[in-house]
Amino acid sequence: MDIRGKVAVVTGAASGIGRATARRFAAGGAAGVVVADLNLEGAQAVATEIGGHAVRCDVSREADIQALVAAAEAKYGHIDVYFSNAGVVMRGGLETPDEIWEQNWKIHCMAHVWAARAVADKMVARGEGYFLVTASAAGLLNIVESASYGVTKHGAVAFAEWMAIAYGRKGVHVSCLCPQAVMTGMYTGQGGSAGVDGALSAEQVAEDIVKVMAAESFLILPHASVLDYMRAKTANYDRWLGGMQKLYLKHEAGSVAERRPDAGSLTIQYRGGPMLKLCGFHISNYHNKVRLALLEKGIAFEEDATCRPSQKDEWIALSPLGKVPAIVVDGVSLVESQVICDYLEDAYPQVPLYPKDPLAKAKVRELITVIELHMELVARRLYGGVFFGGTNSEEAKKEVERDLAKGVRAFAKLVKFDPFIAGKALTMADCSAAASLPLISMASKLAFGKDAFEGIPQVKPYLKMLGERPHFAKVAADRKAAQEAAAAAAAAKKAG
Repeated sequence: MDIRGKVAVVTGAASGIGRATARRFAAGGAAGVVVADLNLEGAQAVATEIGGHAVRCDVSREADIQALVAAAEAKYGHIDVYFSNAGVVMRGGLETPDEIWEQNWKIHCMAHVWAARAVADKMVARGEGYFLVTASAAGLLNIVESASYGVTKHGAVAFAEWMAIAYGRKGVHVSCLCPQAVMTGMYTGQGGSAGVDGALSAEQVAEDIVKVMAAESFLILPHASVLDYMRAKTANYDRWLGGMQKLYLKHEAGSVAERRPDAGSLTIQYRGGPMLKLCGFHISNYHNKVRLALLEKGIAFEEDATCRPSQKDEWIALSPLGKVPAIVVDGVSLVESQVICDYLEDAYPQVPLYPKDPLAKAKVRELITVIELHMELVARRLYGGVFFGGTNSEEAKKEVERDLAKGVRAFAKLVKFDPFIAGKALTMADCSAAASLPLISMASKLAFGKDAFEGIPQVKPYLKMLGERPHFAKVAADRKAAQEAAAAAAAAKKAG
């Protein structure tokens, strides 16, 4: 099937594979693309970008899927392609709670069943349709990190097979996507057992989807090696199980984090623990503070970088004050960056970002408070005038200059630069500093003609040192790209 002129529905489309595929469908000439996601604002951002239609959908609820199909039909008249893509991953084995098993079952299996109930017979009546299911290489092989994921992804493959058997000669084409590691928000650089053959971009996967749709084949295998693994599994099941047992033992032994001193990078694998989702946007310094903490601690997480501060009901339900960032942990949200970072430290102590000594830990928190409350929050009063085209009164500027000088004076008395600001080890204070000090410096130069940190010459080499660390460099690059995109969009809007 050629996507040109077709109407497609994509679930889980606010990020990752879903977003890349929605974009690819639109670029390929689709007549309409319905962008569905639990995160409505993220879906709306993608829909605005590609000229599609956004719908909020929780695929773990059949009523939501029925409403999604109804909305798509109301907008475009019918559905040619349904891409049932949304998914979750929670690490763990037998200790995984029943409610997580139930969630995985609904999202990875029943969501496909409910979608097929809503669209398959209508496709038959029209003479043609395409039903796509995102499973995983874990559904063909398995995965050592998560029992609930591996089992339910097997169910996804089996249901896709059944759909192909039952509807394949009635005009409904069925394909099943089974990738290994893909560079979405939850891929943090290692990928666990799924990353043994490297990670592909979501855009590469989207291209493979379109190619397989054109050929109308069943399996979509972006990682070609998966086919070899399947053949090895069926050729000698016991030998394959033996290999997987060895991989599982490596996974168990990998619970302890190891740092590479040459690059300051992190290799880590945790046993168990929930999957986290970080919601915010890359220009936000507090989002970046939390993101740095997640990366430096080696915590696997999914990221939705399309969320903005909002007073809309959907966002208030997640973030009561309407602020970013927020994280979601097993369906429970947390807001306020310091609250989030303290939770991460308590829940994932393997790579500490606070000293063990209570007084030393308090000194780190003291530094964070001075940076954020007595410097960044003060400088923030200037942002409207220096960054966003507004104005700052002379009186307001004098107040900021006075208050900021107090904060900088306190900061100068507390910092150590040895080489990190709290001492010899990287701490949460460095995540805060990397996210906020450049903003304070830039705002003060634009407002007052001088850098607030001109009396602390160690700040520039310190920030340069942090910027050479891989995770800090990645966050800085993403922030710069987001700033450039925002500036271009603002310029285009002004010109239009």
